[in-house]
Amino acid sequence: MLALPQFNQWKIVTIVQLVIFLITFGAFITITVFQYRKHGGLRRVLMFCIGITIFHTFKIVGAILGLVLINQDEINTSLFIPTYIFDTISLAIITNAIKSLVQVMLLDQQKQNMPPPSYTQKDIEIGQYNTSSNKKEKVNFRPFRILSVVLLAAIVLNIIGVSQLSGGDVTSTTEALTKASSVLFLVGVLLLIGTLVFVHASGDDFNLVAKILIAALVILIVRCSYTMASAFNGLDFEHPNQFMIYFGHFQYYCFMGMLMELIAICIVLGAFSVW
Repeated sequence: MLALPQFNQWKIVTIVQLVIFLITFGAFITITVFQYRKHGGLRRVLMFCIGITIFHTFKIVGAILGLVLINQDEINTSLFIPTYIFDTISLAIITNAIKSLVQVMLLDQQKQNMPPPSYTQKDIEIGQYNTSSNKKEKVNFRPFRILSVVLLAAIVLNIIGVSQLSGGDVTSTTEALTKASSVLFLVGVLLLIGTLVFVHASGDDFNLVAKILIAALVILIVRCSYTMASAFNGLDFEHPNQFMIYFGHFQYYCFMGMLMELIAICIVLGAFSVW
């Protein structure tokens, strides 16, 4: 196995990550079944559900790969690369999932504020009701489109940058791309916080959920800080920085990374449960 300075601690942290995200995934499935029965379907929150499912998949698979990685006899970059990518881009996935839930709630609020439909005598005679209900429903809000682009760019840069480690050497391209992606993760979270603050006055029902989701995003800022600290200190196997996953100090990942995402996903699931 790898001669990691904190092997036992990393093993425990990774097992804990696997267990807790299996539990939160089970809680998500339970809430989803309840919401399906409550609303008679999940079409409107389909993108949110897909996002949360992908998030949990990345955290669970990442933990499994991590356990395999630390039990190798030598550094296996083919295992480290997907482990690092899954752990890092899960931040963008959960941010995008929150955005999807906010869009649904904004649409609900818009519907509540719309005046009731009026029909002419001719409409009644020919049975033409709810003509607008068949149109595709969406929230045309520019910050959401910008946020999607920012998060996509962060994911792409992260994957390309970390993939450069396949040769075992850290290049300037790897450093530049991982730094850029970590900054974009933070920009994405801050942009969504700003958007939520902007729409905070949309309605009483939405205000409560908005406050809940803002709290989750503020917590994710700490997670972004950990990602940036790891990226800006360099991914070097020979001289790993203290923030580097599995090769650095486990305390930083445990309390700035895993714990922050756990708290955030619990808050998001709480918001989803009251939808």
